[in-house]
Amino acid sequence: MKVRKRISTPEKLNEHLQATSPVTWILLGAIILCLFGFFIWSFTANITYKLQGTAVVSDGVITFECDEARLKDIEVGQKVIIDGSSGEVTSITDGDIKVSINDLNDGEYQYTIILKTIHPIEYLTGK
Repeated sequence: MKVRKRISTPEKLNEHLQATSPVTWILLGAIILCLFGFFIWSFTANITYKLQGTAVVSDGVITFECDEARLKDIEVGQKVIIDGSSGEVTSITDGDIKVSINDLNDGEYQYTIILKTIHPIEYLTGK
């Protein structure tokens, strides 16, 4: 009704009607920019699942200390980092994990096993 009254008089025909305010356009632009940034991030970022703990080396045998629940997440071929040396899991038998790192002296070391690395877009799409 307000619009009809505005344009019904010839004196007000030169006035501009404002359908949206500049704040609305700025808000729309911010939302589009955020969505664009999210999609760029989802294609380029990596999410890495790791298992970390202490490994004990004695006479060339490496013993990993970890929860029994997390032990089921370890698979052959996963990357292992012990004291800066990289290798991979070569076999798993009855809870014993063998890795391809042989040049460690006896002692305690911190280890990291890379369980899985995914892109967020794979997580979102399920592929």
